[in-house]
Amino acid sequence: MKNKLHRLDNVWAGIGLGFLIPILGFFVIFLLTNNGNPFSIFWYNFTHDAFPYDFQMNANNNEMKKNTLILCLILNLIVFYLGYFILKYDQFTKGIVATTLLLVGLSFIFIY
Repeated sequence: MKNKLHRLDNVWAGIGLGFLIPILGFFVIFLLTNNGNPFSIFWYNFTHDAFPYDFQMNANNNEMKKNTLILCLILNLIVFYLGYFILKYDQFTKGIVATTLLLVGLSFIFIY
C-alpha cells in the first residue's frame, strides 16, 4: 500500500489535487446554499453584483463570496496537512503550496 501511495509524491500530483480540491469544495458549497436555484444563477451571483441597486444586499453577497473562496482554499490546507505531516510527501506538498498561493492571488484580485 505504501508503494502505491508513494507515486503521489510528485509536484504535478500536488498541483492537480491543489486545483481539484477547491473546485470540488465550490460545488459542495453550491449544493449546500443553492436554495433551489440552478448553477448558472449561483455562478452569475458569484461573479457579478447580484443586486445592482441594493447596497446592503451587495455587501452580504460580497461577504458570501469571500467566505466561499476562503473555505475552498482552507480545504487545500487539510490536504497539505495530510501530505506533509502524515504521509511525509515533500514534492506533493510543494505542488499544493504553489497552487494555493496562485489561487490566493487570484482570489485577492477577484475579491478586490
